[in-house]
Amino acid sequence: MSDPAAAVPVLEVSGLRTRFGPLRAVDGVSFAVAPGETLCIVGESGSGKSTVALSIMGLIPPAAGRVEAGSIHLAGHGELRGLADAAMAAIRGRAMGMIFQEPMTSLNPVFKVGTQIAEVVRRHQGMSRAAAHDRAVELLRLVGVPSPQMRALDYPHQLSGGMRQRVMIAMAIACDPMLILADEPTTALDVTIQAQILALIEELKQRLGSGIVFITHDLRVVAQIAQTVCVMYAGVVVESATTRALLRTPLHPYTSGLMASIPAAQPRGTRRRLPVIAGTVPNLAKLPGGCRFRSRCPKAFDLCAEVEPPLAPPAKGDPDRLVRCWLHADGVAA
Repeated sequence: MSDPAAAVPVLEVSGLRTRFGPLRAVDGVSFAVAPGETLCIVGESGSGKSTVALSIMGLIPPAAGRVEAGSIHLAGHGELRGLADAAMAAIRGRAMGMIFQEPMTSLNPVFKVGTQIAEVVRRHQGMSRAAAHDRAVELLRLVGVPSPQMRALDYPHQLSGGMRQRVMIAMAIACDPMLILADEPTTALDVTIQAQILALIEELKQRLGSGIVFITHDLRVVAQIAQTVCVMYAGVVVESATTRALLRTPLHPYTSGLMASIPAAQPRGTRRRLPVIAGTVPNLAKLPGGCRFRSRCPKAFDLCAEVEPPLAPPAKGDPDRLVRCWLHADGVAA
């Protein structure tokens, strides 16, 4: 596979802003994903990471919110923002696939899983009913569902959580999409099944050459699958870097806090209290002045309360990474 860093991006998001009534849930987010690359978006609940994925897919409910600014460019399809519903529906499932967190809320309980996969293929590739069913069975086999001919006849409630997630993955890759968005697809699964699903997604990425946007709150998952990382907090990106650079040397205090809270292997019989990030994500309707993280930051100083820092390369260090923190701004001293 070619070097992702040298490839033309599958997806380019620039200055994305998404609003729900008076609340700006996503505020100026930018990133790019190359073919064969996995970009992880990391952050606590309420950081805006899932809203980014729904904005890209055109799934923000019009009655609740809207993408108010920015660009979403998909290779071969141009600008997605502002496309008519019918045009977006034609792209979803064919060029973009999405794996949701909880398959029981995404799969239709009254249709067999094979029928639901086949419907995606029929809609986007015009196959006959019989050919689409055969393709559904093939996809179930591809994602590791045992006895796929039989499982295709099952309803969602007849499958385990791990098997339902594999069905969702089969639907997402049914038309060999160039882009896959995965919104915390392993959160509800036990550790063993989680590892299997992550390995499956990585295998499929290698096979299809797709770009992947993987949303998670777990930096252990990031370490396993991602080449690049965007850390989000209160609607903005606070740090972005290659996975290796970010895990080796986190720059933003929020990233450092997330990493410090990861449970580590400990000798039998010992216990260590994990550090926590004090406070909670701020109410988007009442954001603090200056840095959005300052009320929870152990390193905040006067300037942090006055002006929101830009997302920019650090004054010292890798010019290819970005951090939104006055501690790393050129000419600023705490």
